Amino acid sequence: MTVPKGEIFYTEQEIGHFRHFWEGQLIEEFDKNGVECINCHAWGFPFHDLAKIVANINPRLSLKKFASGELSPISKFLFFITNIFYYLNFLPLGKQLYYVSRKKS
Repeated sequence: MTVPKGEIFYTEQEIGHFRHFWEGQLIEEFDKNGVECINCHAWGFPFHDLAKIVANINPRLSLKKFASGELSPISKFLFFITNIFYYLNFLPLGKQLYYVSRKKS
């Protein structure tokens, strides 16, 4: 599972995010509900984090261009390029949490 971490940006609020977690919070919440953490680490630095920051320079324009309706060819190209850069987010840092777990025995 992946969830956003840290501050909630305007664009994220507008698409339905109402809570972000920190590593300890996420592990604790699942542990209380019988789910054991196998691995929990941050991801997204630098390119995913940069994309969030850039999208929130002008959040209303970003939401209009990328979060509603049909994507223009330019928007599709930008998503394609951004996706390539996401593979370069190899440091265990960033504004996303990856959580791997299993049900406690």
